[in-house]
Amino acid sequence: MLTLVLLGISSLRLRAEEKLPAKLQQLTDEAYRAYSARETDNYFETVILDETLGNNQKQIKMLELSIQHGEEQRVDYNLIDLTIGAYHDITETHLLTIQEYASSTNESIADVKKRLDIAELIIEFLDYINMPKQYHVAREMQVYSLFFEAIPVLKRCETTAEKNDLKTCIFNNIIMGSVADQRKFIRNIKHLMDEGVYESFIKRQNKIHEKIAEEMESTDLRSVKDIEDFSKKHKDLSEDLAVAMDRSVSGMKKAQSRAKPSQAVSKSLSTLADIDTDVIGILSDSEKDKLKTQIVKLSKAVNQLGSICSVEEEKKPRNTENSKTEKTESLLLAAIKCNEPFVYCCDVGKKITNLNFALEFGAFKYSEHQNESAQIIAYFIDPNGKQISPIIESEIGTDKKTKLNFTLNETASSEKKCCLVIKSGDTPYGMAQQLIEFEIDIAFSIDFGF
Repeated sequence: MLTLVLLGISSLRLRAEEKLPAKLQQLTDEAYRAYSARETDNYFETVILDETLGNNQKQIKMLELSIQHGEEQRVDYNLIDLTIGAYHDITETHLLTIQEYASSTNESIADVKKRLDIAELIIEFLDYINMPKQYHVAREMQVYSLFFEAIPVLKRCETTAEKNDLKTCIFNNIIMGSVADQRKFIRNIKHLMDEGVYESFIKRQNKIHEKIAEEMESTDLRSVKDIEDFSKKHKDLSEDLAVAMDRSVSGMKKAQSRAKPSQAVSKSLSTLADIDTDVIGILSDSEKDKLKTQIVKLSKAVNQLGSICSVEEEKKPRNTENSKTEKTESLLLAAIKCNEPFVYCCDVGKKITNLNFALEFGAFKYSEHQNESAQIIAYFIDPNGKQISPIIESEIGTDKKTKLNFTLNETASSEKKCCLVIKSGDTPYGMAQQLIEFEIDIAFSIDFGF
């Protein structure tokens, strides 16, 4: 005996593991021709199964997936539905393993795992807006692409707390409609992480989140329209989220622009250091003349850059409270406020081997009455007390480590030691809470041996 399994509206295609009886084959062919002659394409795709298969849900599900995703004819399903369906079959009901699902859908195991990660993000988002399992909301808000892009960035978070902060940031920006370009939004977050300014960005977002959470508590969200109305009502919070992102990206780009000259010079010095001077002795006269000409041009370019730097140095204000350059040869010891946690550098003793490097900072409380974070200013000075790096302002929390990126001036490559200056945000000019010595060993001094 044979069983018909109806799988979905698409086209009439009858298949079986064994050859059909002649009479049934004739009926099947006639039915197919009759349906093919119809103007509409509104009929069921069927598969004929042997009765011994019985009510084997796993085999039926795998057959259904193979038809939906198979090479023969892929069915166009909403990505949210497919993702939640996979999560249901693998995680919730354990009907299929990841390997069985991947085999049935002709996908890689990695792709299936990522789909499960996206499903979990969708479920968390719906829980966050108090609409659990209302997957139509996720479809209407078109969150799939954003969550797809977000998975690799979330994996870069080192702790659960960091991951939850980023999820909350993403969810808030979706709710408030402040994400104009989903890919650009996630790409910006990735760049902020790469450039070491993500910490300040997420802290700005967390402060705005406190206000959003407070407003959401008194709002009953039941539909996408309710979410849109909530966003319109609190347009100021939506703008705050967008401004926080714009400010962070703008600051990152400015820092990148300031670092480019130093990076270019460092790269040039590294290239010069790689020159094999033994090769110069075997060059022909014409090749040596060409090399000399290039060296003269290089020398002129270096002198020109040096002159520009000297002129810009003379333009800087000297010995003023608003100056960003500490010119004093010594710094006075400043007191640490009793309500601030103690900020420390985790990389004390680290040897500086490049003009561009990162240091990690942490904070701990002596007393439960102290704040959870402290605002600091950090920069480097040479042995004479001259500032040799841009000033960095950051908030250091007690809950996790914060990485700050520093760029030393080119003159630092000739020094053996330098000092990290750490001070509170409102510490008076000429004072600091900490002065930490670092050894410098930058291989940029070129010695050709002649």
